[in-house]
Amino acid sequence: MIDGAPGTGDRQTDGGNRPTPTITVFHPRFGVLKFFLIFGIAIMLQAIVTAGFFMVFLNEQIEFLIAGLGLSIFLLLVGYWFAAYAWRRMRDPENPIIVGPSGLHDRATSERPIAWSDIRDLSVWDGVRGGPVIVYDLADGAADRAGIYARVRRTMWLNRLFGYSYLVRSYGTDATIGTLIEAIVPFAEVKRHH
Repeated sequence: MIDGAPGTGDRQTDGGNRPTPTITVFHPRFGVLKFFLIFGIAIMLQAIVTAGFFMVFLNEQIEFLIAGLGLSIFLLLVGYWFAAYAWRRMRDPENPIIVGPSGLHDRATSERPIAWSDIRDLSVWDGVRGGPVIVYDLADGAADRAGIYARVRRTMWLNRLFGYSYLVRSYGTDATIGTLIEAIVPFAEVKRHH
């Protein structure tokens, strides 16, 4: 693995004559990840307090109790998503996103890089506050070849509602929409969406 600056990578040669394609490594931003972790834990605590409030004070009003418990479960899931995402990125000793000749590798998505020949309809969306998001579909069998994690595969049905199957979140990394596109362009056609 080459530990290059985001969007530029380190250029190596194959015997001194010809440069090999650039490998771009995006690094974690631990301050942002710690914020996501604390934010997620705070939301989960709020969910527990909200559930307790509704169970103690509104236990005889079944409509309010159901609504309150539903809200609490929703808050718990949102908080868990933020905290789990941050925790996974923080405890991984490797760099989170690598773009190079072997493919696109988001360590939160797959065990191995996803080969460029297996990626379909690749786009980079401006995620506004959370940073850019790479979205794509895969060829048949590609999920198995790259070792896409089961938890990621389970969310594919939800992603399909938004027009793609898989995504790479750049949250908590030093990736920008410009550096992601610059890293991908030598290997694949990429569309940009705002």
